[in-house]
Amino acid sequence: MFLLLFAVIISSTFVSLIYFKVKNNFHGVKDTIESESREIHGPKGYPLVGKGLEFIFPDSVETFKKIIDYTQKWDYRIRAYAAWHRFVLVAVPEDIEMIMTDQRFLEKSEDYNAMRDWLQDGLLTVSKKSKWQKRRKILTPAFHFSILEEFVQVMNQQASVLTNILKKHAGGEGFDISHYISLYTMDVICETSMGTKINAQTDVNSEYVKAVVELSSILHWRQHHFLARDNWFWKWTNNRKRHDHLVKKIHSHTDNIIEARRIEKQKNTLNGVPVADDLGIKKRTALLDILLDSTIDGAKLSNEDIREETDNFMFAGHDTTTSAINFLLYNLAKNPEIQQKVYEEIVEVLGSDPLKPFSVNDLSNFKYFELVLKESLRLYSPVPIIGRYLREDVEISKNIKLT
Repeated sequence: MFLLLFAVIISSTFVSLIYFKVKNNFHGVKDTIESESREIHGPKGYPLVGKGLEFIFPDSVETFKKIIDYTQKWDYRIRAYAAWHRFVLVAVPEDIEMIMTDQRFLEKSEDYNAMRDWLQDGLLTVSKKSKWQKRRKILTPAFHFSILEEFVQVMNQQASVLTNILKKHAGGEGFDISHYISLYTMDVICETSMGTKINAQTDVNSEYVKAVVELSSILHWRQHHFLARDNWFWKWTNNRKRHDHLVKKIHSHTDNIIEARRIEKQKNTLNGVPVADDLGIKKRTALLDILLDSTIDGAKLSNEDIREETDNFMFAGHDTTTSAINFLLYNLAKNPEIQQKVYEEIVEVLGSDPLKPFSVNDLSNFKYFELVLKESLRLYSPVPIIGRYLREDVEISKNIKLT
C-alpha cells in the first residue's frame, strides 16, 4: 500500500510539473499556431502535449523517419507543437533559401540549447545578431585559400595514418568505418583549428578524444529525447552529471592550449622571431592564431571568447565532415561502377602510387569526383535540420505567412 501511495504521489507530482510547464506556454503556442496560414497543415496532437508523447523515449533513427514521413504527408510544410515546443518545419528549397539568406533571421532556435554548455556563444550557437556578425567577420580570414592551402599537408599526413589503419581490414570481413573516419577528421580539425596534434587515430588513451566522443554521444541522446531537451528535466537525468564533468575537462584542455599559444606568441613577438616548431620551421597559421591576433571594437578577444570559437569549429567541422565522408563512402559502396570511375580518375591525376600526396592544384582536376561528392551531399546532407527563431512575420510563399 505504501509503495502504491508513493508511486501515485510521484506520478501526480510529475504530471503537475508538466501541466504547469505547458500551461505557461500553451496559450501563446495555440494562438500562434492558429494564426498561422491555413495553407500550412500538420499532424494533430493530444491536448496540452501535442505530439510530445511520440518523442519522449525515441530512437534517433525513428525520430528522423517520423520527420520525413510528416514532411512528405503534409507537402513539405508542416506546423505542430509538442508541449511547450512549437515549430513550423519547411522542406521546400525556395522557403529555406528565403529564410537562410535573410539577415533578420540569424537567431538560432532552441534546438541548439543542448550544446550551449559546451560551445557557449560561438558562431554555431550564438543567437545575438550583432555578436554573430562581428565573430563572422574576424573568422572569414581563416578560410582564405592561402591558409587552407597550408593545411593540405596536414590532410595528407593524417590520411596516410588512416590508410595504414584501414589496411589491416583489407580482404577481411566487413566492418564499421565510421569510427575511423571520425578520428581522422578530429585529427585534421584540431590541428588546423588549434595548431596542435591530438593523435586521435593512434592514441587510444587520449583523454581529450575520449571526452569529446562521449560528450558528443550524450548530446546526441539529449537532442532526441523530448523531455531531456528542457533544462529543468535535463538536470534530473543521469547523463547531466557526466555531461558537466566532460565539459569541464574539454574546456580545461582548450584553455591550456590557448594560454600556451598566447604566451608563446607574446614571447616571440618580443624577441622579433616568428612562432616556430621544435625544428625551427615556421608554424602554420591556425584558426587559433587568427583569433589571438583579432580585435572586436578595439579590444582583444579573451581566452573564453577564443575557446568558444575553437570549440565550435572543432565540433561543427569534425561532426559535419565525418558525416559527409561516411555518406560518400556509403554511396560509392552502393554504386561500384561509379566507384570504379572515381578510382580511375584519381589514378589518372595522381598516378598509380597510392602514397603520393595530393596538392591543391590536383583538386581542380578531379572533375568527375567533384560531381560525385556534390551529389552525395545533395542526397545526404551532413546537417539535415537547421533551426531558426523568427521574431518577425515572414511570407515564405504566396499566401503562406508565418506569424
